[in-house]
Amino acid sequence: MTKTSAPASGFSEAVESHLREEIGRMVHLLDRLAVGRASTDIPADVWMDEDRVRVRFEIPGADPESLQLNGSPVFVEIAGRKEARNIPGGRFVVAERTVGPFRKAVELPGTVDLSTVQARLAGGVMTIDYKKIKDRRGKRRNFAFTIDD
Repeated sequence: MTKTSAPASGFSEAVESHLREEIGRMVHLLDRLAVGRASTDIPADVWMDEDRVRVRFEIPGADPESLQLNGSPVFVEIAGRKEARNIPGGRFVVAERTVGPFRKAVELPGTVDLSTVQARLAGGVMTIDYKKIKDRRGKRRNFAFTIDD
């Protein structure tokens, strides 16, 4: 006779899976409430090598005039607004794109030199490049960015 062990939580696998899904859903809802009902469903990639860090946020449809980019030597945050686009003479059958305010922050691997920040918006993607440093001290500040048409 084989003995099966229950997960470390003491719940069955099905109950543990359900609890994880519910906790994830609640964390997502709390995250949205914590930023004033702004969406955090903004895909982000963070890449690094020995000398540099690059962050990319996918924000197609975002109003460039609404964008705010700020951070510190250890994180970067983007905020803005995606407007709904009305199409005259029809109606949406499926509407899955997120509209309204958004805000997303990501932690940076290592520490970056804020004086080296280069940020640009092109094709609905905000790309932020930094040089890495060893000193973790620094202040939070806003960044300027360029818009490539």
